[in-house]
Amino acid sequence: MSYKAILFDLDNTLLNYSMSELKSMQNTVEKHGLIHKEAFSWDVFWALFSDVNFRYWNERLISNYTIHQVLEYSFRDTLQALALDHSEANILSALYWKTFCLACDFEDHAMEVLARLHGRHKLAIISNGIGEAQRSRLAAGGMNHFF
Repeated sequence: MSYKAILFDLDNTLLNYSMSELKSMQNTVEKHGLIHKEAFSWDVFWALFSDVNFRYWNERLISNYTIHQVLEYSFRDTLQALALDHSEANILSALYWKTFCLACDFEDHAMEVLARLHGRHKLAIISNGIGEAQRSRLAAGGMNHFF
Protein backbone atom coordinates (compact mmCIF):
# COMPACT_ATOMS: atom_id res chain seq x y z
CA MET A 1 0.00 0.00 0.00
CA SER A 2 1.32 3.43 -0.93
CA TYR A 3 0.82 6.42 1.35
CA LYS A 4 0.91 10.03 0.17
CA ALA A 5 1.87 11.22 3.65
CA ILE A 6 1.99 10.13 7.26
CA LEU A 7 0.57 12.52 9.82
CA PHE A 8 1.73 12.60 13.42
CA ASP A 9 0.17 14.27 16.40
CA LEU A 10 2.91 15.98 18.37
CA ASP A 11 1.89 15.78 22.02
CA ASN A 12 1.95 12.36 23.63
CA THR A 13 2.73 10.77 20.27
CA LEU A 14 6.17 12.10 19.34
CA LEU A 15 6.78 14.33 22.34
CA ASN A 16 5.88 13.44 25.90
CA TYR A 17 3.75 16.46 26.76
CA SER A 18 3.09 15.34 30.32
CA MET A 19 6.80 14.98 31.10
CA SER A 20 7.66 18.31 29.48
CA GLU A 21 4.88 20.03 31.42
CA LEU A 22 5.99 18.48 34.72
CA LYS A 23 9.69 19.22 34.26
CA SER A 24 8.96 22.77 33.11
CA MET A 25 6.83 23.45 36.17
CA GLN A 26 9.40 21.94 38.53
CA ASN A 27 12.06 24.11 36.90
CA THR A 28 9.84 27.18 37.18
CA VAL A 29 9.05 26.86 40.89
CA GLU A 30 12.70 26.07 41.59
CA LYS A 31 14.10 29.04 39.61
CA HIS A 32 11.54 31.41 41.10
CA GLY A 33 12.27 30.19 44.62
CA LEU A 34 8.68 29.22 45.27
CA ILE A 35 9.71 25.70 46.21
CA HIS A 36 11.76 27.07 49.13
CA LYS A 37 8.84 28.84 50.81
CA GLU A 38 7.82 27.22 54.08
CA ALA A 39 4.15 27.05 53.13
CA PHE A 40 4.88 25.45 49.75
CA SER A 41 4.12 21.79 49.07
CA TRP A 42 4.91 20.52 45.57
CA ASP A 43 2.24 17.81 45.60
CA VAL A 44 -0.51 20.17 46.76
CA PHE A 45 0.61 22.91 44.38
CA TRP A 46 0.83 20.60 41.36
CA ALA A 47 -2.55 18.97 41.98
CA LEU A 48 -4.28 22.31 42.43
CA PHE A 49 -2.50 24.02 39.54
CA SER A 50 -3.35 21.13 37.22
CA ASP A 51 -7.03 21.39 38.10
CA VAL A 52 -7.19 25.18 37.82
CA ASN A 53 -5.20 25.23 34.58
CA PHE A 54 -7.42 22.54 33.05
CA ARG A 55 -10.51 24.69 33.74
CA TYR A 56 -8.96 27.82 32.22
CA TRP A 57 -7.67 25.83 29.24
CA ASN A 58 -11.18 24.53 28.56
CA GLU A 59 -12.65 28.04 28.89
CA ARG A 60 -10.05 29.74 26.70
CA LEU A 61 -12.03 29.66 23.45
CA ILE A 62 -15.27 30.84 25.02
CA SER A 63 -13.53 33.58 27.01
CA ASN A 64 -10.97 34.43 24.30
CA TYR A 65 -8.07 33.90 26.71
CA THR A 66 -4.59 33.82 25.28
CA ILE A 67 -2.23 31.11 26.49
CA HIS A 68 -0.47 33.78 28.53
CA GLN A 69 -3.72 34.70 30.27
CA VAL A 70 -4.56 31.04 30.90
CA LEU A 71 -1.20 30.54 32.59
CA GLU A 72 -1.23 33.80 34.54
CA TYR A 73 -4.76 33.20 35.85
CA SER A 74 -3.86 29.60 36.69
CA PHE A 75 -0.83 30.68 38.72
CA ARG A 76 -2.76 33.51 40.36
CA ASP A 77 -5.67 31.35 41.44
CA THR A 78 -3.45 28.49 42.59
CA LEU A 79 -1.19 30.69 44.68
CA GLN A 80 -4.17 32.54 46.10
CA ALA A 81 -5.86 29.27 47.08
CA LEU A 82 -2.66 28.20 48.84
CA ALA A 83 -2.44 31.53 50.69
CA LEU A 84 0.82 32.35 48.90
CA ASP A 85 1.76 35.68 47.32
CA HIS A 86 0.08 35.75 43.93
CA SER A 87 1.38 39.17 42.87
CA GLU A 88 4.07 37.60 40.67
CA ALA A 89 1.75 35.27 38.78
CA ASN A 90 2.67 37.02 35.53
CA ILE A 91 6.39 36.47 36.17
CA LEU A 92 5.84 32.80 36.98
CA SER A 93 3.66 32.30 33.92
CA ALA A 94 6.26 33.92 31.63
CA LEU A 95 9.06 31.81 33.12
CA TYR A 96 7.00 28.64 32.78
CA TRP A 97 6.05 29.41 29.17
CA LYS A 98 9.65 30.15 28.19
CA THR A 99 10.80 26.92 29.84
CA PHE A 100 8.02 24.82 28.35
CA CYS A 101 8.60 26.16 24.84
CA LEU A 102 12.16 24.82 25.02
CA ALA A 103 11.15 21.46 26.49
CA CYS A 104 11.54 18.41 24.32
CA ASP A 105 10.97 15.06 25.97
CA PHE A 106 10.57 12.38 23.35
CA GLU A 107 8.18 9.49 23.54
CA ASP A 108 9.93 6.12 23.41
CA HIS A 109 11.19 5.29 19.92
CA ALA A 110 9.85 8.52 18.38
CA MET A 111 13.15 9.51 16.81
CA GLU A 112 13.77 5.99 15.51
CA VAL A 113 10.35 5.90 13.85
CA LEU A 114 10.87 9.31 12.25
CA ALA A 115 14.37 8.42 11.06
CA ARG A 116 13.09 5.22 9.49
CA LEU A 117 10.17 6.89 7.71
CA HIS A 118 11.97 10.07 6.69
CA GLY A 119 12.87 10.06 3.02
CA ARG A 120 10.54 7.16 2.32
CA HIS A 121 7.31 9.05 3.04
CA LYS A 122 6.21 12.63 3.35
CA LEU A 123 5.82 13.34 7.08
CA ALA A 124 3.67 16.04 8.64
CA ILE A 125 2.55 17.23 12.06
CA ILE A 126 -0.96 17.99 13.22
CA SER A 127 -1.60 19.46 16.63
CA ASN A 128 -4.22 21.18 18.71
CA GLY A 129 -1.44 22.74 20.76
CA ILE A 130 -0.29 26.34 20.70
CA GLY A 131 1.73 26.89 17.51
CA GLU A 132 4.42 28.99 19.18
CA ALA A 133 5.21 26.21 21.65
CA GLN A 134 4.94 23.40 19.13
CA ARG A 135 7.32 25.00 16.63
CA SER A 136 9.79 25.86 19.38
CA ARG A 137 9.69 22.35 20.87
CA LEU A 138 10.21 20.79 17.43
CA ALA A 139 13.27 22.98 16.95
CA ALA A 140 14.57 22.25 20.46
CA GLY A 141 14.37 18.54 19.71
CA GLY A 142 16.11 18.87 16.36
CA MET A 143 13.10 17.42 14.56
CA ASN A 144 12.33 20.15 12.01
CA HIS A 145 14.19 18.40 9.20
CA PHE A 146 11.77 15.45 9.31
CA PHE A 147 8.78 17.60 8.30
